[in-house]
Order: sequence, then structure tokens, then C-alpha cells
Amino acid sequence: MKKTKNANGVESKTTRKPVNTAKKTASKNNKKKGPDTKLTQLIDQAGHEGKHSVQDTIPYVRVYDDRNTNGGIIETKNGVFTKSYILQDANFSDAGEDRQEELLKQFEKMLSSFSPDVKYQVNMFSRTIDQEEFNKKVLMEYRNDGNDTFRAQHNALVLEKMQEGKNNIRNEKYLTIAVNAKDVKSAMERFASIEKDLTLKLKKINGKGLEGCILSLKERMSILHDIYNNGEEGVFDDQFDLDAIASQGITTKDVICPMMMDFSAADYIKVDDKYIRVFVLKTIPSSLSANLLESMSSVGTNSLISVHYDIQPQDKAASFASAQVTNVSGEVIKAQKALSKAGASPDLISNKLATASYDARQLLDELTNGNQQLFHITVTIAIYADTKDDLELYSEQVKTKAREHLCGVEIMRMQQEQAFNTTLPLAYNAVYAKRVMTTNAASAIQPFSTQELQIRGGFYYGLNQLSKNIIVYNRGAGHNQNGVILGSPGAGKSFAAKTEMYQAYLNTKKSQIFIIDPEREYVGLGKVLNATVFAIEPGGTAHINPFDLDISKSKEDDVDPFSSKVDFIIAIVETMLGGHAELNGYLKSIIDNTLQQLYAPYLKYLHDHNITISYEMCPTLKDFYNALRARQEPESRNLAQSIQMYCTGTMSLFAHTTNIDTTNRMIIYDTKNIGANLQELGMQICLNDIWVRMQSNAHHVDAGTGLEDPIRTYFYIDEFYLMLRQESSAKYLEMVWKRARKWSGTPTGITQNVSDLLNSPQGNTILKTSDFAMILTQSFEDRLALAQIYQLSDEQQEYITNANSGTGIIWTTTATIPFENIVPSNSDIYKLLSTKAQDDEGAVSTRI
Repeated sequence: MKKTKNANGVESKTTRKPVNTAKKTASKNNKKKGPDTKLTQLIDQAGHEGKHSVQDTIPYVRVYDDRNTNGGIIETKNGVFTKSYILQDANFSDAGEDRQEELLKQFEKMLSSFSPDVKYQVNMFSRTIDQEEFNKKVLMEYRNDGNDTFRAQHNALVLEKMQEGKNNIRNEKYLTIAVNAKDVKSAMERFASIEKDLTLKLKKINGKGLEGCILSLKERMSILHDIYNNGEEGVFDDQFDLDAIASQGITTKDVICPMMMDFSAADYIKVDDKYIRVFVLKTIPSSLSANLLESMSSVGTNSLISVHYDIQPQDKAASFASAQVTNVSGEVIKAQKALSKAGASPDLISNKLATASYDARQLLDELTNGNQQLFHITVTIAIYADTKDDLELYSEQVKTKAREHLCGVEIMRMQQEQAFNTTLPLAYNAVYAKRVMTTNAASAIQPFSTQELQIRGGFYYGLNQLSKNIIVYNRGAGHNQNGVILGSPGAGKSFAAKTEMYQAYLNTKKSQIFIIDPEREYVGLGKVLNATVFAIEPGGTAHINPFDLDISKSKEDDVDPFSSKVDFIIAIVETMLGGHAELNGYLKSIIDNTLQQLYAPYLKYLHDHNITISYEMCPTLKDFYNALRARQEPESRNLAQSIQMYCTGTMSLFAHTTNIDTTNRMIIYDTKNIGANLQELGMQICLNDIWVRMQSNAHHVDAGTGLEDPIRTYFYIDEFYLMLRQESSAKYLEMVWKRARKWSGTPTGITQNVSDLLNSPQGNTILKTSDFAMILTQSFEDRLALAQIYQLSDEQQEYITNANSGTGIIWTTTATIPFENIVPSNSDIYKLLSTKAQDDEGAVSTRI
């Protein structure tokens, strides 16, 4: 046993920086360029002039920073290279038996793909996080802008909800791969080949694979730092600079190691002022529960669990199984002879021996005929404690958790250092405590449990119904920020939408929020947040010109703005005509030709003045009507006569130059009183107005710096199924959904008529091109259709079947989370967000 100290002496851990130390083995010459000029190598071998230091206990010799792939490679022994990945979780706990079986089969296939010369390790790292840091991730910052009282109310709600789960525990899962190679370049080639195959298999499990999950060297060092320095998580990031480390004569081990590690006790390690104890899974039943690891990680303290999967060559596996059969058969024969000699029946051998004989023969059959492979599995569990009494308490919890699964764990006595190194995410196995399992049995020791959604900079959506942890999601985490909110009447769609709207207003700095409100459900919220509300109605003073054209182009969007405008005008003309039939090709050509002539002076004006839009100079619907009447074709004059009511008649609301000012952060288009004949047309024109302003926001220029400073545009369309009634307007809506990402847009469609989306090709496209969906309770038919689109299991469908208001499922491209957003009815936030008739007055007048 030994007691070691950091070679850097006893300087304070909280202020420790990479400085010159007595350790001189890693000098400037230790920093080398690897085979790739983007690859930095740092030697971390021990060299303390005979002293045994903390650094010497850390089991690696070199690190490599691959700046091409942002992957950190650690060489644990000469010629053994490792790489680590964040292992994205999958919903296993609530997946249902069929889905769970499918997940286990996919995990089994992943294990079967392992090569005997490649070592794989899975880690589950559960640790208490700094509450202040966590609060920064989920709570709103105060800005002294008159809305901080509101932010305080929101933060109070979130803090209250946090008490229902284990939000102070951070759970991460890692996959580490070790390969043997002659040099790092060869190792990188092996990793690339492995990753290509592995990501395909993982995608079938968690939907994401290894995409965006490769851990950089800094991230791997940060994880190791946190493992060694329990209670100081988060301080590492400011200390890691590979160039500085190499130039100052120290190594990465000097930066990540604790001040002291004491191995003098037989059954625990003292690390600074913390206690660590490592267990090994000793006995495993023939039938193992698939949530063993999840259960073991729920011990009420910080823990690190490791599983080493070591696949055996098939010929050696078969030889091992044959030997087992031979050995057990020998024991059976010996027992039968003893029984015969005693005058008893040879069939009366002990159940234990009979079971061993059956298991040995079954193992041989599975390996030779059942497409199974043999694994050596090593499972270790390290727990942390502040005191020895706590260590004993948590140890009993570990043993109890194991017994619940008919397993046995043992403390690694006299081997705590080796066991701890085995548990580190380095695919380094230093203990001989291996269990022999087939692929099928090994797949039950799997790490997947319950997916969580907690992303810095996200919005609060309620609680995960399974874990009771809060949901904080940033829609920017997907490929696009498109979203839908779907639910039957009374399910809580408007409440859910407003929960996101007020956070977009209060918790984003460079954004503008637009809302198309056909039922006047959002005006109350707007009044509280000092939004500008435009009453779009006949005889009103607010005018929007559907012919407004911004000729800006996105760097990613090569679609001609004028062509899009032509498509939009054709769509609104069809709406004016009643939407019963699509305009024929001849009439579309007339409209196209008319618009080219009508816009020619406008486009010249923009060019001459070097601007992209002019609301004052843009032609209007009345100009279009007059241009049609001036043409020679009878069809042109007939078309003009057919739309006259909307151009110069009683419904000419949209035939004027735009006069609304949309400089406010929140804009609401109130179309409740627009009338049935204008409702659909009005929503189309309001959407087009948002599109034009989104283009301007995307090219916003900061007045102070003169540099482009884009503004994100959030926009919400309630009852947006109305726009799917005719093909032309549906196609325009589809276009907006496809292109919004390129213009820094975050569109959200809200509707109760899900069947209208499902029955429309464009509606289906909108659903499939939305990386975010909030699904509340649904009718039977809609539920079945949505289950196909979002791949919902029978168990997951239960969350949207006769569900309470404010509960359902949040679906993203990587997670499906059952959620609940229950706000106390006596709270100010509830009064603000509720759309119930009896709450409406309070919602409009309440200012908090």
C-alpha cells in the first residue's frame, strides 16, 4: 500500500495553474507534431527521480490533440490508443416490451460487431453539479429592463419544479474504444473505420449515433479531472491549454490530478478529503434485468460505473466451451459413479451439477450453432463519500441495489488502485474479475435508461414525466428550428405556445416575435409584455401590403425573391377566387407578365438607391387590379373583375401601402374580427408580411458597428391548418417551412385539426421538416397517424391518450420525452398564460 502526493507539492487546488514544477520530464521538446500537422502529441510518462507520485498512478503515457476531427486520443500503454464518445441515451425505461426487445437486439448486434483486437468500455458518470452553474443554464438572467419581476416569477416556478426531480445530478455516459496500432496515424485510421460502422448501429438505438459526440482532448481531460477532483467540477476548463502545458515543463497529468491519493487502506481510497470505494460485480444470474446499470447509478451519491466488453476469438471461445462441457461431464460421471456405488440412481445428481451440465452444453451450442459470441465482461462501480460513515452507508446501498437484481458485488480489497484505474473511461482493464457471457447475455448489461432534455440556452417546457427532472430545450439543437404544437381542444396548446413565447421575449437578446392570432388568444399576453397588437379587420387603420418585396438573398438561399413573390400572389388570387379551382396555366402566365411590368420601376428604384425594400414605393393590390384591367386579353379583364371586391371594393383591406410599424420586439396580428371571407386570406398575407420582415431581420446591421448583426425571428401561426385548404397557399406555407432556417427563422404551427395536416401532402412535409413537436392529447385516429410519423410506441401513445391538459410528449430528432407542464392556478404565471374564459380578464390585466 502506498500514499502518494502530487509532484507539484501542496499548492491550493482551487488556484492551481499550469506552472513550473519540480517535474521536468515534459519539456518543450515533449510537444511533438504527429503524423498529421494538425495533431499535437504530449508525452506524459512518469519521471520523478524514483518518487512515486499521484501522476504515476494515472494510467496513460501520451495524449494527442487531433484538431481536424476535434477528437482527443490517449495512449494508455505503448501502442494502445483510445478514443471516447458521449453516448447519447435512448428511451428504454418507457419503451414497452417490444421496443425494449428491439433495443436489446440492436445493442447485441453492436456488441457482435466488435473485433477481438478492439476493446470497448461503457461508463456512466453520475455526479453532483454546481447548483450555481446549473441555475445559469436554466434560469433567466435579470436585465433591468422593466421585466425582471416577471423573470423572478418564472425563476421561482422553475426552482420549485426542480425540487420534484434530481436536477442537481448530472448523468453522462461515455463509450471508449481502445485499439492496438504501431503509431497514432494507424490508430486514427482504425478509429475512422470503427466509427463508420458503429454510428450506423447506434443510430438504430438512440437515433443519433456518434454524430457530434466525439470527445475532444480537452473534454476527455475535463472528465478525468472531475473524476479525480470530486467537488471541483467546472474549474478545469480555464486551466487547459496544451501549448502552455508543454511549454512550462509539465504534463496533462499535472493539471488533472488531485493533490493527494492515499491507497494505504485495503478497501477504499482517500483522494484529498474525499473517500472512494470500488466494487466489482461478482455474481450474475442467468437471467439478468436490463436496467441493472440504471439501478446501480441511482445510489444517492456520486458514482462512476464501468463495463468492459472484451470479445473472445471464436476458436478460443469454442475451445473454452468444449472444455467446460468436458470438465462438467467429468464431474457428472464422477457423481453418478458415487451414487451407483451407494446404491442410488445415477439420475439423482445434485440440481447444481445438473444445471451446470445443461448450461455448459447450451453455451457450446450457442457458440457453434446459435450465432453467439463469447465475452469477458468486467463491471466495476466506484462511489464517492465525504466521510467514512457515509462511505459505509452508500456501500450498503450498492449491495442492496445489486441484490434487487439477484447480483452480488464485492469490494476490491487490496486492489483499489487497480480497480479505480479500471473504472476510468480509458478502456484500461487492470483487474482480473471477468464474467463469461454470450452476446445475448452481455447485451442485458446495457447503459440506456431515460432520455433527458437539458440544454444550455434553452426554454423551460415542464417536467419529464419519467424522471421528474426539468426539461430545458434549445430548438437550435436540431437541424432546423421548425416546430409544431398539436392537440385536441382543451389540451393546452395555447398555454404551451405562450410558455415558449414569453421566454423567447424575456430570455433572448436578439430576437423578434410575431404571432398570427385568429382567435385572440395571445392579445392578453401581448398587453402584459407591451407588444404591438394590430387589429386586422375591415375598416381598420392597420394596413399590410401583400405586394411588399424584399430582394435580399441569404448566403444559403439561392431562390429568387421575385419568383417567390409571384408564387405568393398567385396563391392569394386563388384564395380571393374562393380556392375551389387552381388557376390554369394561361392565367398564371398573365399574372406573371403583369407582375414583371408592375415591379420593373420598383426594382429600378431599389437598385438606384442601393436598398432591398421600400414600403412606400412598392406596388399595391389596387395597382395590380388596374394593370390587369389595362391589358388586352379578355381573361385578364375577367380576372380583374373577379377580384375587384378585394382591390377597390368593400374588402379592400389589403389594397393599401403598408403603414404598420414592426420595430417592437413582439408583434401580434389580431385577425379575430376579419370575418370568415377574409380569415384565410388575412392569415396568408400576415404570414407573407412576417416573411418579408424576417428577411430584413436576417440582414440587420448594427447601428453602432455598421456590421451585420442578424436578429432571430420567432413566429407562431395558430389554426394554421386553414392555410392548407388550397394547394397554392399550402405550397407557400411549405416553402416558408423549408427556407426559414436559412433566414434565422423559428416557425411554429399550432392547430387542433391534425387530420387536415395529415391529409395534405404539404402538411405532411411540414410535420416531417419540423425538428420539434409538442404533442398533447389526441383523438384515436390522429394518434395512430402521429404514431407512425413520430415512431411512437404503444406505451408512448398512452401519454397522448385522454391526457390531462398540459401533458403529452415532446419529440425531437434525438429524443421522445413525456412531459407535464402543470402551473398552479393561483400563480401569476398561470393567470398570464391561461386562455380559459373565466381567466381571460385576469390574463389581460395582470402585470407581474
